[in-house]
Amino acid sequence: MLTFSCQLYGNEFETASNQAKYCPDCRKKQEIPPKIACQRKLQQIILCMYREKLKSYAESHGLSVNKLFLTALQEYRTNHKEDNSNG
Repeated sequence: MLTFSCQLYGNEFETASNQAKYCPDCRKKQEIPPKIACQRKLQQIILCMYREKLKSYAESHGLSVNKLFLTALQEYRTNHKEDNSNG
């Protein structure tokens, strides 16, 4: 095991790697923000893709996105009501 000083707080720690910069506690703190930022960015990209697909689909049927949702909701309620009356 090699002994290093943490670059954030100067705490000494042992590790088998000769490239370690941070103690285990600081390494966890350093890794969390980039992961969260990456996840948020990915979620925004996915939501944007779905929005564009919905908008494109609605426009191809001559509807606004709101009208598409209202039509889908009405159809769901009609079909759901029929399912409940059978059971």
